[in-house]
Amino acid sequence: MEKYLTSIFNDVIGPVMRGPSSSHAAASARIGRMLRMAAKNKIKNAVIEYDINGSLAETHDGQGSDMGLASGFLGFDLTDPRVPDAIKIAKAQGIDIRMNILDYGANHPNNYRIRIFTGDGREHCWEAISSGGGMIKIWSFNSFEISVMGDYYELLIIAKNQNASRTGGASVSCGANGARAEIEKLLTGYEYITESLHGGLTCINVKAASKINDEIKNKIAALGNVLEIVEMDPVLPTQSKRGCSVPFSNAEVLLQYVKNDNREMWQLASYYESVRGSI
Repeated sequence: MEKYLTSIFNDVIGPVMRGPSSSHAAASARIGRMLRMAAKNKIKNAVIEYDINGSLAETHDGQGSDMGLASGFLGFDLTDPRVPDAIKIAKAQGIDIRMNILDYGANHPNNYRIRIFTGDGREHCWEAISSGGGMIKIWSFNSFEISVMGDYYELLIIAKNQNASRTGGASVSCGANGARAEIEKLLTGYEYITESLHGGLTCINVKAASKINDEIKNKIAALGNVLEIVEMDPVLPTQSKRGCSVPFSNAEVLLQYVKNDNREMWQLASYYESVRGSI
């Protein structure tokens, strides 16, 4: 994948939110919202684990990580006045949320390890990090390595890692490469597609700039060895796209750029962001 380009609305100005901390409350709310979408809004229980050697073990309550996660699980916006009471509201709605402090060797100080149990009997295991200013990265799903930052429409497609299977009388290749090839044939547009192998299964991650329609998702689900499709929409205000070329990327280039462009700095910032996010 291409290097992530800075967005003024995502990275610089930061989220409009209820405090105290964008790195904690805003980031965890975005993680919670994405996991809510992945669970199809059917979260029944959630177990959140913080590593004892990380920053969240001491700050998860006071800096708003717990509150943010609960508000995300409930689908609350970051400006919703109910956010401070999100944990109580979740409990009242029958969502059991537990926080544990463990020594599991997290490789980032702001690491979240989260197990989600849904009302329809599914279990999802996630790991994510807060990287500052409300920015996030979900890097593990059920032990598959992924990279989800909230700036694309995402599909996580789990398939058996076998050579072939049958569906509707036709032989369909659904091995690690076969499943990806079949899925690429069905997709009419996407930005990136990657895959990760674990335990005889493959996770194919499709990133798109617009929502993939239900007809295509149903065709993917009908492929012989596809076991599950997890879907998440973007949570960042500015989305990403492949092959984006911004007019300037650092101060030195900007100083050269303004020699031929007499617009005010705020106008140049608006122009940059319009190109960055196709706005």
